[in-house]
Amino acid sequence: MKFIPPTPEQAKQILEGYKNLAKSAIGMGEEEIEKMSARRMAICLNCPEISENKERCTKCGCVLSAKTRSETSDCPLKKWK
Repeated sequence: MKFIPPTPEQAKQILEGYKNLAKSAIGMGEEEIEKMSARRMAICLNCPEISENKERCTKCGCVLSAKTRSETSDCPLKKWK
């Protein structure tokens, strides 16, 4: 699989997701972000594009624990509302 570097906007989304994941890991996650992540993850867990280990989206390659916490990210299949 060929590595394609993220666009500046994608890089911003990646950083936002990991920042919110780190906050969550130390008990400082924002309630609304955590609710959004739970809603999105429920959708991802029922999607045929989720990896076998349930950690990544096989369509975009993103780590779901971070991507679902990025307010500016979208599902590549447009499943998140």
